[in-house]
This record gives sequence, structure tokens and C-alpha cells, in this order.
Amino acid sequence: MKTLLLTLVLGLLCAQRPVTGVPKISGDWKSHSLASDNPDLIGEDGPFSQHMHHMEFDVESGYVLLSYSAKNGGECLRMSAFGKAVEDDVYQIDYYGTNRLKFVEVSDDYMLVTITNERAGNKVSQLTAIDVRGNTVDEKALEKFKELTREQNIPEENIINIFTEDCPVV
Repeated sequence: MKTLLLTLVLGLLCAQRPVTGVPKISGDWKSHSLASDNPDLIGEDGPFSQHMHHMEFDVESGYVLLSYSAKNGGECLRMSAFGKAVEDDVYQIDYYGTNRLKFVEVSDDYMLVTITNERAGNKVSQLTAIDVRGNTVDEKALEKFKELTREQNIPEENIINIFTEDCPVV
């Protein structure tokens, strides 16, 4: 009876975790859209106006390496950042403060991410992102992104599509 109860509890816990298997996330990605409750963070030359290129996870150590490009003074620069797992599907990355990156949903074609950015002076901002593997994203995925953005109390008018922006890496 105890085994049955334990199995049921574990089953319920696992069913509540939509992201399973970090290795599925490793690979090439393209940023599609970003949103923030602080639009300056994702605006022109903002610290989070970035174009994702690649993510690589080391499951054993719990580290992630992000490769992206960002504009600085109108010039696109290739950058990278390391993160460490702090919870299931949550990674801490130190960049423009401390960031908690949570993988909310991951499919073969897209991923939905929330970011909580904490900076000096107790400034906290919420961000959401949708990244894609190919050159398109379906309407259902975009609707899920908009819903996630609303859940983070970010106004829909703060969503920007950066998929078509030109940011060649130098």
C-alpha cells in the first residue's frame, strides 16, 4: 500500500513538470520574440536585446553555455554566458545582475522561457522569450508565448519580434 501511495505521489509530481530532459534543449536556436515589464531592457542596445544562436548543456555538472549576439553601439558582437542549475529546469546566469532562467516549455520546434532579472538597488524585472529551431513558428506556439507573457504581468504591447532583425555576427 505504501508503495502504491509513493508511486502515485511521484507520478503526480512528475506530471506537473512540463520540461523533461535538458539534453533536448541543447543545439541551435533562433530568438523570435522577447517581452519585458521594463521595455528598456529589450529595446535598441538594451542589455537583453539578444539573438540566441546555440545552447549547450552539461547534464552531469549542471552547467549551460549560451551563445548569442547582441548589438553594442550599432555593432553586432558574439557573446556567451555560463549558467548553473539551481532547481529543476531553472538556471542562474550572472549577466546584468542575477538572472533565473526557467525553461517553461520545450518542443522540437520552439521553447518558452521566463527570466527574472535582479539588479543592484533591489530592481527586479520579468522577461519572457520564445526561441525557435527553424525559420518559422506556428500560431499556437505564439499564443502560448503571449499567454506566458500575460502570466508574468508583462503587457502584450511590450512584446517585440526580433526574428527579422539583422544582427550579423562579426
